[in-house]
Amino acid sequence: MCKLAGERGVDVFRFNTDLFLSYSLRITADDFTITDPTGRTVSEATLTACYWRKPFISGDDPSATFPTAEQTWVREHLRVLVREIANLARSTSRLRLVDPHAERRLGKLVQMRLAKPLFSVPTWDVVLNHHFTSAAQRVVKTLSPELIDTERLGFLFTTPIIPAELDPRYPWFVQNLAPGQKDATLVFVFGQMRAFSPTRTRDKLGIDWRVRIGDSDLQWEEIAIPDAISEAVSLFMHRANLHYGRLDFIVDDDIWHFLEVNPNGQFGWLDAPDFRLHNLILTAVLDTRTALL
Repeated sequence: MCKLAGERGVDVFRFNTDLFLSYSLRITADDFTITDPTGRTVSEATLTACYWRKPFISGDDPSATFPTAEQTWVREHLRVLVREIANLARSTSRLRLVDPHAERRLGKLVQMRLAKPLFSVPTWDVVLNHHFTSAAQRVVKTLSPELIDTERLGFLFTTPIIPAELDPRYPWFVQNLAPGQKDATLVFVFGQMRAFSPTRTRDKLGIDWRVRIGDSDLQWEEIAIPDAISEAVSLFMHRANLHYGRLDFIVDDDIWHFLEVNPNGQFGWLDAPDFRLHNLILTAVLDTRTALL
């Protein structure tokens, strides 16, 4: 993205939050200033557009150099600082395309209710202290986009289960498995769409293709988007008040079963070698019409 911006004559400043000790930052009543390790600086006065690309702090971040009791404090205050910079950019219509708060206001349950009038949505339940009696196989999915911070668990992928065997003490998101052998992901960028599907079917990849990320046999190809799906996606994104999203589906012949939309979903692995998606993103970020109010 930075290279493409340079080709257009657009200067880019990137704040790598996982290297925050290499940056200098100051926020005052009138301005903010960030200086990177090379001495380049961006300020509130010189900022033209701000693009939020999931800044986060990993387990190997520089806060590990602080005493253990202070690490969480440092990371949380950094999150607040980054969020406030985005809020300041929003207040002057310079925060573009991606809403940092979308994942909180538009969780999976709200998404599926919005999607129900427009798509086929597999039947689902979210329960706590509830005893299932059914022995029919369903799947259990995560409600949280956050990684589970333990050595034993990292992320709950979509997993086949028998509902009656679930421990009722835990909160569970249980859903019917949609029919169909083709996964599809659709990237929506300010009204423009491209859809992709793995070259291998679900019986070869498994229920959740994310388990296979990094495997050489997980290859993607662009697929056509039926007019009815394109219209439904446009209406869904309008109702969700999103300029950007990556929507996941299971395709069964001409039926696209809606799974979810990620308001800040990754897209880079779908784009080589033409960088068409990157250019769509860059154009949208520079477009004042994508400003978040």
